[in-house]
Amino acid sequence: MDVLLALVNVVGSVFSLILIHLAFESLWLKLLGRVLAGELRSIAIKLRMTVQALDYPENADESIAVLLERNSPDLIRNRISDFLGSLATGLFWIASAAEVIIFVWISWTCWEEKSLDLVGMWLLPVVQISLVAALSILAISSYLLTGRIPGQARRTRNAALAS
Repeated sequence: MDVLLALVNVVGSVFSLILIHLAFESLWLKLLGRVLAGELRSIAIKLRMTVQALDYPENADESIAVLLERNSPDLIRNRISDFLGSLATGLFWIASAAEVIIFVWISWTCWEEKSLDLVGMWLLPVVQISLVAALSILAISSYLLTGRIPGQARRTRNAALAS
């Protein structure tokens, strides 16, 4: 019975961790899609054309020029967005490292003590929820300060220069 309870703790905590991560990623991708659509609309308005006309090869140079101008690293709002994007990436890696450390620490402790008390595995979803909350607060703050999500200007510049 102890083995079954330990297995439920491990599988349940990892499963909930994956569900939280997938839910956050799907919401983030939806937000990115909306931001991209808004960016395309604003470029189309500035160039006085439709959003569909931006896809035409003859309009590509004008579109990229406007895109690079709007996302220039010289603008303070873009610098703030880039900084907050780096901060968000750092938070993600710190939380990921914390999750790995917690998993290894609890597993090692249970192995050394010959115990099947794996209730501590439920700290993994707590760390993930804390990460989601921190990144959400960061994204909202970034949007209110700059009108951009964290790292949007840098990602846009990189994508425009790659094309």
